[in-house]
Amino acid sequence: MGDRGNIVMPLEAFDALEAILQSPDADTDRSFAAFGHKWGQRLVEMLDERCTLEELEQFVIQIAWEAGISKLDVKKTYEGISIRVKESGINNNSFIGGFLTGVISELLSTDEEQKQYGFELAGDAKEQTFIIRETLYSQGSKTIDESPVKYPSLVPGERYLVIEEDATEPVKAFDILKDLTEHGYLGLCMTTILPTRAMENYGLHGTNFIWLTDYRTGAQEFKEMGPMRLEFEMSRDVRKFLSDQRHRVLVIHGIEYLIRHNGFDKISNFLDTVSRIVSANDNLLICPIYPKALKEIDYSNMKTIFKMIGD
Repeated sequence: MGDRGNIVMPLEAFDALEAILQSPDADTDRSFAAFGHKWGQRLVEMLDERCTLEELEQFVIQIAWEAGISKLDVKKTYEGISIRVKESGINNNSFIGGFLTGVISELLSTDEEQKQYGFELAGDAKEQTFIIRETLYSQGSKTIDESPVKYPSLVPGERYLVIEEDATEPVKAFDILKDLTEHGYLGLCMTTILPTRAMENYGLHGTNFIWLTDYRTGAQEFKEMGPMRLEFEMSRDVRKFLSDQRHRVLVIHGIEYLIRHNGFDKISNFLDTVSRIVSANDNLLICPIYPKALKEIDYSNMKTIFKMIGD
């Protein structure tokens, strides 16, 4: 990545890089961005540093120098945090962008239970200038419904497969999500439905959304994510949302869509990882599916690892 600077790299980062280089189907730019993000977070963890937004500039400059990025400007703009790299021993923009987001995410991380911060690149670097914006999960409904829950049989820490009559309208799953968020849960919904429509049609205004699509609108109310970004951005966001937090519910609508683009084995591994985090933190995983859209063997396999809701 360059022949200048002294780069300190944890073993986990070497493992991540090795996996990227051995995968012939990997999206190189996104893979190196994900690798850079992991390295940036781990470097901050190794240095055991945290800072406020006001202190961010001096901390980022010092930590970037440790990694071989010797000259940069950091400033806050209306778009987010602007970082201009003027001199670096690393010549891969995707890596640098991922690294800077990882550093900032870890430096500004908080232990407050009700906050869940993250940072992402607002676009491709222009003339070595990176715009990094903050993402903050919505805190859900400010008022908690005191009436009895509609689905008292749901057990914290479990994963549920919800059988739907229409692949495009997860009526049952969204009703469960609405009920849970009204009773104090914080929700994250990954869906193939345009989130603004889901919010209006199903009353999910206190829910965070990831729209599973290759189309880009530039919307600020939700994140847009292509189905092939499963192993890096998608996994990272889900882990960030669920880890070390109770009373959270993750709904994944579009399992059939994700399987079509990634294959059943990758989705199965992804769901298994998510399920372990859900179980460890007494959260809930809800997956609506339309059985006719799945191969019979895939549907059978999913039924063996999920609790079922519906026929």
